[in-house]
Amino acid sequence: MRRDPASEVPGFDGLWDRLAADVVSNYRAEATLWNGRIDYLPPDRENDVRGQATADGRLLLSRPLVVEPLRRLYAEGPGALSDPRFAQTCWRALKTAAHEFGHLTAPADWTLDDRIRDLGRDEQDPAEEGFIEALTQAELRGLVSRVLPPELAEPLARAVAAGPEPMLPSYPGWTSAAGMFAAELAAEFEDLRAVDVLRAGARESASRRPEALANLIITRTQLPASSRTPAARPPSAPTWPAPSPRASRASPTSPQPEAPAPNAAKN
Repeated sequence: MRRDPASEVPGFDGLWDRLAADVVSNYRAEATLWNGRIDYLPPDRENDVRGQATADGRLLLSRPLVVEPLRRLYAEGPGALSDPRFAQTCWRALKTAAHEFGHLTAPADWTLDDRIRDLGRDEQDPAEEGFIEALTQAELRGLVSRVLPPELAEPLARAVAAGPEPMLPSYPGWTSAAGMFAAELAAEFEDLRAVDVLRAGARESASRRPEALANLIITRTQLPASSRTPAARPPSAPTWPAPSPRASRASPTSPQPEAPAPNAAKN
């Protein structure tokens, strides 16, 4: 999918196309539901919200917080990055676009109706936001190096690294929880990385996410293999005549099986 020329937001020499393709590739997703449109958020929201993926497959971006900083970066070049706060604004702008493209990843046979129906509610999904933001944060430096021209990507990364304050994620609580979950699950398996867990959680929507995460465990769990040679059967116990009903009653002097303690631990 490529940017629709009728979009309100300028193309910046293919930036949005590269971003959309990189997100699909990095997520290991099958498809994107982006319809090619990138438009502006309404003026009454553009100073409070940086971006939004819409129910009809568009990307909406804030003019002052996302589009204008990137326009200036392309127009002025690396010299504009002498201001570290401006560099951080550009970094957040790219993160916003990547995050919103993440909401539009989907299985190959899905439509927007499938995606909306699967979400099943209007409010934000904490798991989806957390996984997408954690993955975006973890992979952002590589993404920037792939989607920006080299003469902008490296100076931007250096300026952000030298910035006056750390770059905090969006949804810090949800993002931290997703990151901790991914790290702890990856620690259980030698061939599982935290980024693999984040990818599985980020690219799948509500109905598919539990199975995707469970499969990371199931495919790495080795159950004991059953022996091909049947074990030798123990010799049969001798058969005695069945006791009479009276003889089957235990006498006071006969040893009785010991009853387990009520709270005994089972090993």
